[in-house]
Amino acid sequence: MTYPSVTQVLGPWQDFSRVCPDKLAAACERGSVLHRAFASHALGLWKPELPPEYQGYFNSFARWFDNTVEETLTVEGQLFCKKYRFCGHPDWIGIIKGDKSPTLIDWKTGQVQMKGHRLQIAAYHHLAQEAYGVKRVLLVHPKPDGKVAKVPEHSGTLAHDFSLFLNALAVFKYFKGGTHGN
Repeated sequence: MTYPSVTQVLGPWQDFSRVCPDKLAAACERGSVLHRAFASHALGLWKPELPPEYQGYFNSFARWFDNTVEETLTVEGQLFCKKYRFCGHPDWIGIIKGDKSPTLIDWKTGQVQMKGHRLQIAAYHHLAQEAYGVKRVLLVHPKPDGKVAKVPEHSGTLAHDFSLFLNALAVFKYFKGGTHGN
């Protein structure tokens, strides 16, 4: 059986109809390129060549990462939840300097907070908690000008947001999963 991903489950509720198609395409490209660059850096691999307009984001991320992270456990690793039958690819799980328990980090290169982000993070937290015992969730918002990344902790609404995700998962499975009522 194929488990739906967090992205697939939340996809039907992502509304980009008010965003100019050119701006949306540019934001998607920027996010993809920067996620690959951040992953490469987090794994200690080479620094990819980046367009000048993306360099500030990378510098902001790298400065924060290099000063904050003690150990990387996984980057974009696929995790599965057998109980609820879904999967996901959290951006980063590892140890932050001074912490004993693993932390989940999601990289956000967009400047707009989307409603679905909270549900996405809650689902990733559930997966990471099962697999790695993750306690904390941080969002890393690199700055386009290279200044220090904004890094809010996201924990206060995880239980509520995960229950909303489970509702979305049930609806997704009902309409797309091929098995009704399961």
